[in-house]
Amino acid sequence: MSRIVISIITALFCVTSVVAQNKTTLLQRINEIKSQNELYFWDQYTHPDADTAKIGATKRLLLDVNSNRSEDAQLSVEEVMPHASYINIDRGNLKQYFVYIKKADAIAQGQILQFGKLKDVEDYSSFDLILFDMQSQQIITMLSPVTISGSRTNVVNGSEDSLDNYPTNMTAVIWYIKK
Repeated sequence: MSRIVISIITALFCVTSVVAQNKTTLLQRINEIKSQNELYFWDQYTHPDADTAKIGATKRLLLDVNSNRSEDAQLSVEEVMPHASYINIDRGNLKQYFVYIKKADAIAQGQILQFGKLKDVEDYSSFDLILFDMQSQQIITMLSPVTISGSRTNVVNGSEDSLDNYPTNMTAVIWYIKK
């Protein structure tokens, strides 16, 4: 009988340990994302109802994404949702949803009128550029046309940037003209 009691206590301890470890891993991931403000938009919302928490987090994320955009460049929920990732954590009897999106994925491109490879044009200083990682084939960032000061603006994070900051042997670049 004592072996059964010891086995039950051991099993409960193991389950509790695994749940705590999983929650710790999720919190570490959330803190990692929060610390990378240059890469991610993120927000969170806690509510007793899981659906309400998820919707609240998404609404708040959308407000953050659109906070520094002109009215005609605002993103819709439909444009953000396919790129959003969620982490949910139980907080007692409350549900917390943490939602995040890569800033590179939170870009509204309107209608592309024309695009091509850099080698196809002599002067691409007046064009917007999209930079891709050749290995992962993911968008790295987007750069504005060259400004009067001779630099480009990183449209993902708003900082001054240059095509020279990205290694040519690892980056594919296309130019585009949008409406």
